[in-house]
Amino acid sequence: AVRERVAQDRLPLLSLVQAEPLQVQSSHLSFQEFYAARAICSGRALSGPLPWQWGVWWANALRLGDEMGSAFEQGLLRAAGVEGHALDLCKRVGGDRATACQAVTILLKSGTLTQVDLSKNELGPSQAKALVDGGAFGASVTSINLEGNNFGSEGAKALAPA
Repeated sequence: AVRERVAQDRLPLLSLVQAEPLQVQSSHLSFQEFYAARAICSGRALSGPLPWQWGVWWANALRLGDEMGSAFEQGLLRAAGVEGHALDLCKRVGGDRATACQAVTILLKSGTLTQVDLSKNELGPSQAKALVDGGAFGASVTSINLEGNNFGSEGAKALAPA
């Protein structure tokens, strides 16, 4: 019954991707983003790029997940395979820079990480501001390496209070 209704475009929340084998997707991306965030809360391993290399599609999933709180923060750590208290992202930040910084901020807000290396990622002033405004440098982060980025004076001003 579901197969027939989707094929006839009579099931408003689902769109047909492929008839055989049956593959459907949510008609509205917010459903997919919400369920992606929920899956991350469960700590499921990621099959694609790591969070600090995500494209812009993940921005809303990260926003929804951030609203879910510590379950999402801890799940994102597990899903990304982050173990221990240090995160080495030297020359590893990629994808959409704003989305990658959003993901890094959530990881750092988890309270688990004490050391992070964000060196040599060519991050600019807007990324510095995003990290600070997002609360990335909370009480748990005691050591951060930011050398080799392109923060300039504007980025340095944003980072100074952190």
